Amino acid sequence: GKPKFYASFEGGSYDTYRETMGVGGSTKATNYSFSASRIDSAGFPWAPGGRLDNGYGNTTLSGRFGFRIFEKSKLGFVLRYNDSKTHQDDWNWLTAREEDDPNSTQKVKKFVFKTQFSQPLNAWWEQHLSLSFMSNDRDYRNPPDVLHPTAPNVVSWFDGVRKKVDWRHNFFLGKFNTLTAGFEYDEETAKTYYRSGSWISKLPEKKIDNRGYYFQDELQFGKRLFVTAGVRTDNRSSFGSDTTYKLSSAYLIKETGTKLKANWGTGFKAPSIYQLYSSYGNLNLKPEESESYDLGFEQRFLSDKVSLGTTYFHNSFKNLIDYDYSTSKYKNVGRARTEGIETTASLKWRDNLSMALNYTFMGTENEITNKELGRRPKHKGSLIFNYQPAERVKVNLVFNYVGTRWDDSANTREIAAYTTVNLAGSYQLNPNVEFFGRIENLFDKSYEEVKGYATAGLSLYTGVKVNF
Repeated sequence: GKPKFYASFEGGSYDTYRETMGVGGSTKATNYSFSASRIDSAGFPWAPGGRLDNGYGNTTLSGRFGFRIFEKSKLGFVLRYNDSKTHQDDWNWLTAREEDDPNSTQKVKKFVFKTQFSQPLNAWWEQHLSLSFMSNDRDYRNPPDVLHPTAPNVVSWFDGVRKKVDWRHNFFLGKFNTLTAGFEYDEETAKTYYRSGSWISKLPEKKIDNRGYYFQDELQFGKRLFVTAGVRTDNRSSFGSDTTYKLSSAYLIKETGTKLKANWGTGFKAPSIYQLYSSYGNLNLKPEESESYDLGFEQRFLSDKVSLGTTYFHNSFKNLIDYDYSTSKYKNVGRARTEGIETTASLKWRDNLSMALNYTFMGTENEITNKELGRRPKHKGSLIFNYQPAERVKVNLVFNYVGTRWDDSANTREIAAYTTVNLAGSYQLNPNVEFFGRIENLFDKSYEEVKGYATAGLSLYTGVKVNF
């Protein structure tokens, strides 16, 4: 429709300010949207007990434009640019904790561009051709300072570029069957540099390309049984070819509000350019491989006012890539598994009051060492309340719980469990103006997500959004 503009401002704890603006609209032949945002924060010390704040700044620009070339043909463009700067503390390997550093910074610039052309060839065949480009530049600097006057001058950067072509075809064989087939070419180049004092490590520009061929069949029977089967073969210049599979299904029992579902699939993760070609690299690395499956159900009661769901999941991994400190090289190590149960429940008491509960129990094991995997809690859950006391007022209350977990693969450093509470609300003054606010970590809980890194305490943020 007609152009619509919006702008918002938010400010709060740790001298945090966020400004956002955008516009979107369409005509019969075009559609467009553009947005720009900026966030600045003085931050807080990452080092527990530290005194120096770690500030952050980020500018993001994004746009999307579409054109109707012929009656049913479409051409679209997507652009996104991100420029950020983060002040960082320094990691102390002796104490395994962060410590204050006044001039350690990392800058990141990312640019993404994509164009896609869609063309129906007839009533049962359509094609999509897309071209995409992404650049990722990281720059890290840490010169000597008053707290570390004898430390070496550290300079590090990474420049990466990724290009991709995807040609996809959809075949509609009646109302019950959709076939998808396509080809994808992906090319990645990167180079890195690291200097600490007089020691220098360089990775000259290297390239990896991948050719992928994929096929998928979606079937539905009587709007009750849904089955999707897929296969994909990738031929990567760094290790050869690999084929992965997936099979998904769902069955609806409409009379009782029941859904039964099951999924199975395989996957792989190829070693990165850095893991292969850097001075720490290993050209003999194999890709990480995985196999996963899950079984579950969803049940609705009382005209969809109550919903329950449970899913059992199992994942197994082999040829995991890890860093070997004895050889200063990357290597493939062992096997691992994760399995558990996810449970969800929701209740709508009245039109203006609802509740949702999520809980996950997960067991993990490194099958070589018989140790648990690091930073994976056995117990994790949330309780969410949504309340609308008046037509223009909304309130949201969230309890988050994360159980104990190990910080390291040797299971020697345990991270304590924690519970946080977040409160948010909004007031719609009129159709064009909305005031909003939130309190994060309402009870000022002191906790760690990663051992040795502090987290934000009680934080208050308020703002206003205007549409016109």
